[in-house]
Amino acid sequence: DQWVIDGDQAGRAEALAHLGYCLWVLNDIQGSLRCYETAYTLFDQLGNRSQSGEMQRMIGRIYWEQANRVPALEHYYKALAILEQGPESFELASAINSISQIMMVTHDNQQGIIWGERAIKMAEALGAESVIVNALTNIGASYDQMGDYERGNAICQQSIQRAITAGLPQDASRAICNLGVMYQRQCRYKNAEDLMKELYTYSIKYYTKTYNYWALWRLMWIKWYTGQWNAALNYRPQMVESNGTLYT
Repeated sequence: DQWVIDGDQAGRAEALAHLGYCLWVLNDIQGSLRCYETAYTLFDQLGNRSQSGEMQRMIGRIYWEQANRVPALEHYYKALAILEQGPESFELASAINSISQIMMVTHDNQQGIIWGERAIKMAEALGAESVIVNALTNIGASYDQMGDYERGNAICQQSIQRAITAGLPQDASRAICNLGVMYQRQCRYKNAEDLMKELYTYSIKYYTKTYNYWALWRLMWIKWYTGQWNAALNYRPQMVESNGTLYT
């Protein structure tokens, strides 16, 4: 192991963090988790608070994507505790946003909005556009789940446009997906279908693989729910080939 020979533990930690992210994008969940856990231990030993906190946040994210929400929130709060010991930072804003997201997904909508607004306030001061667009999606979906559809739709549309303008395809895919789900919840099935078709095309172009699967799954659901059963079954081979993971 060249890292052990050279004694460059900081370099090893950075490499593992980058590898963990690449494996996460490629949907190698277990490989990504192993990288992040080892990177966290190294960053913690090195006293690198910002990166040890970020590794905890990403570990939490992986647990959340596997629907293990209790350990996910535990890791998010651990990241928050580490990062709040230092100054405001991109990593701290990201941790706050992650808590907003899990609150939204679990329908604790008021908390989703509170944490999302806190994330945006910090991210605006830092110029952290990726945090802003994701927090907007959390807030928009929270309002939608509370029945304030007009406000929720508008906020998610703002998130989509900001993400596309900033060149953030993963974040744009998430925002498009959430707005499509919101239209579906509002029984606006034509709007939902159009948006999921847009997401399918966008996810192929920018290789946001998880959202490719999400688009297919939602398109199949819309066809089935509106009585177009044969059309719904036509999506099955593509879904099997895509073999994705669902999360928003």
